Amino acid sequence: MASLILLVLDGSMPDVLETLEVVEDTLFDIDASTIPRIVVLNKIDKLDSTLIPFLQTRLELQSKASVKVISALTGEGIEDLLQEVESQLFNKTIT
Repeated sequence: MASLILLVLDGSMPDVLETLEVVEDTLFDIDASTIPRIVVLNKIDKLDSTLIPFLQTRLELQSKASVKVISALTGEGIEDLLQEVESQLFNKTIT
């Protein structure tokens, strides 16, 4: 069984909250809903910067999981995501 799920969502899609709901329903259906997860909102470089905190908060409330915002294109947020992954897997921080 997996130790951690990275649930990567395309932040540029208008239905990102609905997509999260579908994925979480699927995780429940396959008995994986109890596996710790990090929700990753990707493509933040394509979003209005004022929308990002709102989306992050909504995703946190809906998923009850840590939500990290990244841009795979620019690298923004990747270090923060890696620190969260290491923290959840090994219960420590990157130095």
